[in-house]
Amino acid sequence: MRMNISKAGGKVRAHLGDALDISSVQEGKELLSEALRKGSPIDFDLSGVAEIDTAGVQLLLSARRQAQSDKIDCRFLRPSPEVLRAFTLLGRADFFDESVLAK
Repeated sequence: MRMNISKAGGKVRAHLGDALDISSVQEGKELLSEALRKGSPIDFDLSGVAEIDTAGVQLLLSARRQAQSDKIDCRFLRPSPEVLRAFTLLGRADFFDESVLAK
């Protein structure tokens, strides 16, 4: 998993890429936790995720729970077709904002 982080106007944007799967979940957990520790509102851009399995889905769900617990505004945007397919198959398409799904 790779993640590029930028900050503009008080908001953090994290672009995720490559695979979110069992082989990268530990590294992914550390990267996502690091991004959330900044305490700023954060947008996770999932358009670069080429592969995801249930471990990757669990990682994103866990990151959202951590953000909610820490009262951090956190959005997961631009899901790649692979990400959207995985969440839909698992009955979790509600994870994404309706405007994201409409595109």
